Amino acid sequence: MPESTDNDPDADAVLDAAALHALHALDPGGRARLVARLLQAFAESLGKLLPEIERAGAERDWDTVQRHVHLLRSSSASIGALDFARGCAATEEHLRGGRRDATAAGILALCREGRRALGAVQAILDRP
Repeated sequence: MPESTDNDPDADAVLDAAALHALHALDPGGRARLVARLLQAFAESLGKLLPEIERAGAERDWDTVQRHVHLLRSSSASIGALDFARGCAATEEHLRGGRRDATAAGILALCREGRRALGAVQAILDRP
């Protein structure tokens, strides 16, 4: 797997290169395939949880939304999906503060950003 996102401008626009470089530094040479495994795990979690967040938001199931965005917040930051991580943090903050209307409006934007992150991660995983 390439170390940078230089050949994928979409990934560059969505994933923070410094975060990806930091992950690569944990597995110099890529022998343990650490970055690929982390990205794959993130993609699987995100692919499963995004539809659940959308459903829970539509049903006003705020506990489920909060639980899922909490799970995704730190993992998205660690792989460099910083806009999505900030969206997760904001959604979690709105729910803790009882601002359900702001949360409902933000879930669509959050899920849209989550799909962008998923696409960027998948583009990296699909590289030879």
